[in-house]
Amino acid sequence: RVDPGAIEATGIERITGDDLAGARGLGGTLKPVVHAEGIAQAGGATPIAAFAGPAFVRDEHPLARVHQAGNGLCLRAISGDQMCFTGPGAGPDATAITMLDDVFEAASPSAFPLSPAAARPGLVDTPTTGWLLRVTCQSALPPAVDIADLLGAHDVWAERTTPRDTRDGRETQSCLVYPCDRPRIERAAAALAAATRSSTRVFRALEALA
Repeated sequence: RVDPGAIEATGIERITGDDLAGARGLGGTLKPVVHAEGIAQAGGATPIAAFAGPAFVRDEHPLARVHQAGNGLCLRAISGDQMCFTGPGAGPDATAITMLDDVFEAASPSAFPLSPAAARPGLVDTPTTGWLLRVTCQSALPPAVDIADLLGAHDVWAERTTPRDTRDGRETQSCLVYPCDRPRIERAAAALAAATRSSTRVFRALEALA
């Protein structure tokens, strides 16, 4: 059992058109995602790494093709085998079915009672993921090599970047960053913003499923 309050959660209300444009320039999109990973260890408690919030997914990722009222579920085994399920997750029909399921569960004894060990709150950590980093400067951005050196000083490395977009006197560029933890990318983004007098935004990025 996991305490929902222990999971890193961010909303989608902060996403802008520029964020979506940056994601498109990197060959993907931003989707609301709930992600969890972990391997149960016999005889010990192993944290589950999880987050909920907007994340970059490449165009070839199954979740990139889920739209409007659709939901998607992707499962991956330790072996690397994976399965993905998609279908309606909202709307009158799906909502009615879900309400009937809830009524049935509320009126029925649990078919799968939890053991005392399973009922205890589990440990939750934040995962190490890739990141989409977007930087916007009200004038011209520094040379790309200078930005790369600054990020590298914080052990943050870009996989690839978009061409620079210049509009209304400001310049914007997005990049995909190799996996690292949140504190590291946030330190690097803050240093980049201070050094270039720009604003930065970061979103988690999920790797593509084959």
